Formats: sequence, C-alpha cells, structure tokens
Amino acid sequence: MIDEQDEIARRAASLLQKDSNIDINEAVLQAKLHLGLPRDTPPPSTTLVRRHAQALAMARLGQEGYAQQRYERLVTIIDFIRQLEHEFPRARLALVGRASEGHFDADPHVRIRFVADTPIHLIADVLVRAHLPDPEIKTFASRVGVLEQLHSAFDFAPLTITRCPPLQLTHAHLDLQTGKPLAQRTLLQLEQLLTR
Repeated sequence: MIDEQDEIARRAASLLQKDSNIDINEAVLQAKLHLGLPRDTPPPSTTLVRRHAQALAMARLGQEGYAQQRYERLVTIIDFIRQLEHEFPRARLALVGRASEGHFDADPHVRIRFVADTPIHLIADVLVRAHLPDPEIKTFASRVGVLEQLHSAFDFAPLTITRCPPLQLTHAHLDLQTGKPLAQRTLLQLEQLLTR
C-alpha cells in the first residue's frame, strides 16, 4: 500500500512538472489511471507528491540552481508586495500559504492577503501597471463572509489577492476557508527569509 502510494506520488509529481495547468488532484487521478489502478485507490498525501516534485526539481536544477530559482521567485513576490505597500501605505499585506515558506513545488500558488477597505479596482490597477496578466475580479464565500479576490499570475504561479476589510477579518492567522492555522509572512519577514 505504501509503495503504491509512493509510486502514484512519483508519477503525479512527474505530470505536474510537465504540465503546470493541472492541479495535484488531477495529477494524482491521471497517475492512478496511467499505472492501471482503480479510481478508488487511496491517494497519496499532497505532502508526499510535493516531496517528489521537489526531488525532481532538485535533480533537474541541482541544489544551487534550485536555491537560486526559489530566491528569484521570492524576490519577484517581495518586489510586487513592496509596490502594493507603496501604493497603499495603510493596507496590511501578508503572503499566505506554502509560498510564504518559499515552497513552489507541485501546484504552486501565490496568495496575498490585502487587509484594508481599498476598492478592489484600485488594487487591480496596480496589477496592470506591474505588467501582470489582466486581473479577474471574483467573490469568495469565506468563513468570515463574502470577500473580493483578484486573480492573475506570475510566470511561475497563479496569483490571488484577497481583499479583507479589517472589521471582517477576525482572526488573521487562520485560513479563510477552513479556519485552520495558516503560514504567513509580512514583507519584512519575507526579506528575512531571503537571508536564510
């Protein structure tokens, strides 16, 4: 059973490396089908898939190349958050989720929390001026109510900015959907992460 899950995870990681348009769940499903396993075969954990994806990236880029790629991606995100902070000095910004730890393997996503009452179209203007793909505005039903989001992308990962009115964001350290604790870093904390 463990070997089977490891093989599914390895195959899913390989698929994710070849096609950045699929997510982990789809990659796992395709891996099971490719290996001739039934659809109801228990899936490996996303952590296991990501471990294999990291190993594949390190094998392809080498240790130094992998570290350099991670560094460059963090610098891109930091520069963008700096631009947002410059435009909106009263907003509180944080990078949340796996990207805040510097992890971009297997189905990466850059998620930024923008805590302020700033109209969403003004934030969208900054994305356009930053030469990111035209942002799409959507609403998101969170555990703290309906929030507005901007969806765009860096060249290495999709970007989602969630605008959280301060009075609505009751527990800033929790996931907006699940309510579980969430990794996050401010601009200063991200800059400190670069020096590690």
